[in-house]
Amino acid sequence: MEVYSRELYQALSDKSADIKLHCPTKPIIGKPSLLQMLEFSWTAARAVWRYRKSIDILLLGDVLLTPLSLVAKLFCGSHLKVVAAAHGNDVYFAQNRSVKGWIYRLGVRSFSRHVDLLIANSLDTESAAEKLGFSPTTRVPLGTTIPNATSPSRITESAILFAGRLNRCKGLAWFVSEVLPKLPPDIRLIVAGPKWHDSELDAVLSTHRADYLGAVTRAELDELRRHVIATVMPNLPASISGQNEGFGLAALESAAVGIPVVASRLGGLSEAVVEGITGFLVEPTNADAFAEKINEIAHWSPDERMNFAARATQEIEQRFTWDRVAQEYLSCFETLITKSGGASVGGSS
Repeated sequence: MEVYSRELYQALSDKSADIKLHCPTKPIIGKPSLLQMLEFSWTAARAVWRYRKSIDILLLGDVLLTPLSLVAKLFCGSHLKVVAAAHGNDVYFAQNRSVKGWIYRLGVRSFSRHVDLLIANSLDTESAAEKLGFSPTTRVPLGTTIPNATSPSRITESAILFAGRLNRCKGLAWFVSEVLPKLPPDIRLIVAGPKWHDSELDAVLSTHRADYLGAVTRAELDELRRHVIATVMPNLPASISGQNEGFGLAALESAAVGIPVVASRLGGLSEAVVEGITGFLVEPTNADAFAEKINEIAHWSPDERMNFAARATQEIEQRFTWDRVAQEYLSCFETLITKSGGASVGGSS
């Protein structure tokens, strides 16, 4: 969501001169606290009040912010159109059977009718949002950037990379216990990302074959990817973990530097990975299938790696750019404003 907010803002700014951004004053690493969420909601409401006479579209970057839709309508009047973006966790948490999940579900459903359009990053996310009462909805797959490489990718060690939050649904602990032992002993697992669940980190620290780096920057991730065999996204089915992967931006980022991803065939990953071109999809919780595909990639020749990298980066350039994402968002904004009889999107948003 952080990458989405930053990259989409930049892409929209390149197309429209009047885009205002409100974000936390300090970066939030890992799971945000209740106090941090309340503080951001308060400052966001103040920002809406400040710009109430000039904004036509309010884009909420997360379904968690849905209550702001009512506040915005009260501040700005009926001419304001509210759009909410759904990523995955922000709608899947409503399926949680805990008291917190029940309260969250009730709150989102109460305010969803004040949102004029929900934009989901995948069909699976869109379906989960519709169950919460959002209507109308649409789907806009995410994008990524192809970094300027100072040097071509080169495999310097037998290693695979897991990049992302250490969230139970991402299947890292399962991978460590079920897949890693099936791989050749010289293949190591590099893990980069903030901790969300203690059990996931404990699994990584319990094996001598894994290195935990903590949270790293996108530039550092890109450099890591250039030196590994593949990246892995071993997400677990919702029946086990309670939620699916909304989209899987890490799959695009891996392909953008020409490195294959081996991912579970579920949720938004089925849309983020173009089978055989940007990566490979295997059945979730099938340890043998994961190990077989990783071993196959490990034995690629230099020419096979170069050919894969060329196809993968070309696919990203053609289908998964932030410029395309921004254009689709602007088209959604234009449609909303046109239906309400307002001016085209070129003013504030």
